[in-house]
Amino acid sequence: TKTGRTCQFWDSRTPHTPNHIPTNPHKARNYCRNPTNDNTGSWCYTTDPAERWDYCNCRKFSPIFELQCFLTPKHFFTPEIFLYARNVLLNRIF
Repeated sequence: TKTGRTCQFWDSRTPHTPNHIPTNPHKARNYCRNPTNDNTGSWCYTTDPAERWDYCNCRKFSPIFELQCFLTPKHFFTPEIFLYARNVLLNRIF
């Protein structure tokens, strides 16, 4: 997160019970998401009991940084990521 906290897994209820959950929380793991369509950007519940949630280091309107916000090396070159990247780039460029 922006403050260096670790994101809680979306399908976890500890230490915080989520009010908002992204589609397919198991696949979302503990990556930053924006299930509330927050204008500030992606966020997550944190594993810090004293801090319920925090924004992530994703830059709004930047496809590369949006991809980095939830990708890990094992996700590169999967069909889903290729299609997502293609759609993001097409929607932002044209």
